[in-house]
Amino acid sequence: MLPRLSLLLVTTLAVSAATAKGVTAQIVISSDALAEPIVITDPEILDRFSIWQGPRSGRRVQGGELETDFSRAFVDFPAGVVESLPPDMVEFTVEFYEADTRGGELWDDVYVVEYAMNPGVEDAFFYLPTSNRHIIIHGVEGNWLHASDSWEESVRPLIERAFFVGIHQTLERSGD
Repeated sequence: MLPRLSLLLVTTLAVSAATAKGVTAQIVISSDALAEPIVITDPEILDRFSIWQGPRSGRRVQGGELETDFSRAFVDFPAGVVESLPPDMVEFTVEFYEADTRGGELWDDVYVVEYAMNPGVEDAFFYLPTSNRHIIIHGVEGNWLHASDSWEESVRPLIERAFFVGIHQTLERSGD
């Protein structure tokens, strides 16, 4: 009886840890192209994104079908995989941090992806890693996908502003 109880406890804890979902509490964007990382803590921006939305995530509805919600996804999953990136894209590392509640203690970087954009190009893209430390599997990992409209409207302007500040500072230093 004791071994069964131990197995049940371990299984329950593993499932609980794998399914624990918090709120997006911070997004950090870094790149050699930026003078310093961009740290987003504005709740109005953070509330627009959840790493837990996309294919193979959602909730089961009557009949056992999976209901998928893309309304807070940073990736435009319905647009599909991008075969190749346009030339001259600048890449950024995007780290999503979560917490139990907004303002709570941050968990380790929960999900790290790559973002590629060029201020002269309308489209921008995310690369979803083939592995991550946490159980987030959408079935399209290892590919570039279009960024969502929500990301492009709320976060891209912050990146572009910081990108141009970095270029301006580099030009000032090289002019000395």
